[in-house]
Amino acid sequence: MPSGLDQLFVAAVKAGASDIHLAMGSPVVFRIDGILVPQGKKVLRTCREKHSWCRSLQGI
Repeated sequence: MPSGLDQLFVAAVKAGASDIHLAMGSPVVFRIDGILVPQGKKVLRTCREKHSWCRSLQGI
């Protein structure tokens, strides 16, 4: 799984992903050609980690 938000977006674009799924306790998942593809084994461990990424997206 990419470690930073910028790296996540770069990886998604390179993979041809249409969506990025973030869920606590699961690895980041890209939707590629309609198929959900986990990105590595590292999982989002806490709500704080997920919310931190989401706040970054909102510019907060």
